[in-house]
Amino acid sequence: MLCVTKKILLCYLPVNVLWQENQKGHKKLFPSDIPYHSQLAMSALDYKQLLLEERRKAQAKAKAISSTALATSSNDASSTSMSQTTLYVVDPITWDASKINLGKFSKESGFSLEKYCLDTLPSLYYVPDVIDESTENELLAYVEREGLQRNMWQVLKTRKLQLHGEVPSSSQRPGVDTPAPAKELPAWLRYIGDILCDSKIFPSDIYPNNVLINRYEKDQGIMHHTDGPSYASYVVIFSLASDCIMTFKPKLATEDIGVKSDRDVVSVVLKRRSMVIFKDNLYEDYMHGIYPEDVHTVGEYASCANLDTCGYIDGDKVSVLY
Repeated sequence: MLCVTKKILLCYLPVNVLWQENQKGHKKLFPSDIPYHSQLAMSALDYKQLLLEERRKAQAKAKAISSTALATSSNDASSTSMSQTTLYVVDPITWDASKINLGKFSKESGFSLEKYCLDTLPSLYYVPDVIDESTENELLAYVEREGLQRNMWQVLKTRKLQLHGEVPSSSQRPGVDTPAPAKELPAWLRYIGDILCDSKIFPSDIYPNNVLINRYEKDQGIMHHTDGPSYASYVVIFSLASDCIMTFKPKLATEDIGVKSDRDVVSVVLKRRSMVIFKDNLYEDYMHGIYPEDVHTVGEYASCANLDTCGYIDGDKVSVLY
């Protein structure tokens, strides 16, 4: 039995962006037309310079807003204390590309995603040990900084959630012309996304412009669901902090509920520091979820697709404890 303190899934789930003009006149493109670095030429120093520039612009903007506010304030307001008038700007979190080791995906390593396709399902891939312990700790620190420094955590009933990048909205549903304004991914998530593209983990016509970060604790999980047509049918998940089990079950049409089986058809162990990918029909025709249990038993709900490479055997317990 494995005892851990939390479970964090870092999910690259690309949003399908529309060929339309938004309210500000900014043309948005399909993921296939959003450029990404053809090679990872940007060093940690380059990223540091980029963040310094972003910080300088944010501070200049805050100064301009502050000057305007002071110029238009009344004489009475001039006596207000500095603690009441100071504008606080949230700077981008500090990070270091040299501490994110994704060498397994390098061209020199000869990485090929097809080697990791699971025989049971051609739309399911499992790659163990894609990061080392040091990189895992670094990513966990960035996740917590995003939550604390930028107040990114949304507290839901069964988990905590961070949303980054292009977020689907009701304006992107069929029949509505105006999509929501785009949001940039934080630099450290863009950096990982560029590596995923450069190593051909993402197809050339899909750019990872959206990331969901789910944090599960004791007795927490996520009900079986589909993410829907707002997203591309391609999901990449990094598993951090501990192990858990994700299962898949058929998505039934309304008339088939109670007629056809909705039992889990396959499960996959999400080992910490691993990566799992599911796409195409497994994304479109099946629901995925994590049962909210203290102890997950390998093979309990459905056969384990990655039993040969996850380090467990049928009947083993995977536990989230405090």
